[in-house]
Amino acid sequence: MSNSGAKQALVAILSICAIVASLTWIYFTQFAGPKINLALHRAVGEVMAEETNKLLGNKGQVIVLAVGPGAAPELPAQLTSFKEKIRTLGGVAIKDTIFLDTEDKPKFGAGRGLSARRFLRLMKKNSGADAIVSFVGAPNLSEADFGELEKARLPKFIAESGSATKLKKLFDKRVLQIAVVHRYQFPAPNKEHPKSPRDWFDKRFQIVTAESAATLPASGPE
Repeated sequence: MSNSGAKQALVAILSICAIVASLTWIYFTQFAGPKINLALHRAVGEVMAEETNKLLGNKGQVIVLAVGPGAAPELPAQLTSFKEKIRTLGGVAIKDTIFLDTEDKPKFGAGRGLSARRFLRLMKKNSGADAIVSFVGAPNLSEADFGELEKARLPKFIAESGSATKLKKLFDKRVLQIAVVHRYQFPAPNKEHPKSPRDWFDKRFQIVTAESAATLPASGPE
C-alpha cells in the first residue's frame, strides 16, 4: 500500500472512531436511563405491600396509583415487587392500577406529583375500595379539602413520599395511615454497607405510622 493509501485508511479509521465516540456520548447523555438501584426499589415495593397487608388485616381490595417509567424509571421495579409480594402474602387483591397523566410535567416521579384536586377526585371515585396505595406521593390539602373529605367514606391511604414534610396534618386528620418516606432520622439502623434489599431500604427510607407521626419534621410556613 502506498503512503497516500495508508494515510487515507488511517484518516478513515480515525473518522469512524470519532463517529462511534460521538454516538456513544449522545446515547449515554441523552437516551440511556439513569442507573437504578434495583435492590433498593424492589425493597420499597415489598415494604409497601407488607404494610398494606398489615393495615388491612390480610384482606380487601386496593387501588394503586402510579406514573409511567418515563416520569419515574425506578417505579417499574417498585410496582413489580409490590404486586409480587401482595400475591405471595395472599388475601389483599389489587382492584386496579391507575397511571396518572403527567402531561410531561417534571413534578411527577416516584413519591411525588399527586395533587389535592386529583386526590379528592380519586378518593370519591374509589370510595368502595379498602385502600388507595400511592407511589406518587401524598397531596398537600387545604382546610377546605379536609372539610370536603369529612363528608365522604374514605378508603385507607398508604403513600410513598419523597418528602416527610407536610405529612403530619394528613396523619392528624386520619387521612393518611402509613407513609414510606425518604429517611429523615439518622443514623440509619444499619451503619454498614447494605448487604440485602431490606438493608438498602433501612438506609434510605423509613416507615411512618399514626403512632410515629409525631417524629415528622415541621412543614414550615405555608
